[in-house]
Amino acid sequence: MHFSVLHALGQQVRGLLEAALLVLPPGGQSTAWASILQTYGVTPSEISAGLAEAYAHKQTKGAPLSQVAACLEQLKKQALEHMHKEQDANEITALARLVEEGIACYLQEACKKQSGLFANVKKTALKHQYDAHKAAQSFVLLCPTCGGPRLLKESLVCAYCGSHFSEANS
Repeated sequence: MHFSVLHALGQQVRGLLEAALLVLPPGGQSTAWASILQTYGVTPSEISAGLAEAYAHKQTKGAPLSQVAACLEQLKKQALEHMHKEQDANEITALARLVEEGIACYLQEACKKQSGLFANVKKTALKHQYDAHKAAQSFVLLCPTCGGPRLLKESLVCAYCGSHFSEANS
């Protein structure tokens, strides 16, 4: 297989994975993703099944893994059909790894923890110039949704996002 063909295949895989990662909520559907599924002849799953699958894989974004894998399989199948019989064994092996490496790459990105609104604030606070001095320990109840601190002792609703504070965080 020539470099240009491998490059084009790599671009197709990249485009497929990028489009899959744009799907929100995790395991949901979008018009663009439905178009890609149609292009590869993959039947979309029921929305509830896709959401359950994404939850099972702990995805924070992206299309259901089974749909991404099916598209990658179709892409590999198309590439194998266009290969000449005299192709190098290494090229055939590389194509065989396409699906599993694509899935691994996709899962790595789709399951990344999203940093909250206050992630940078917490990180900076830990680097304070006086961090060598140990102050008395205190506790701040954090919002389970956005990570914001509870501002008022009597408030059980986050002032930043409106979510209810959970006693599970205490």
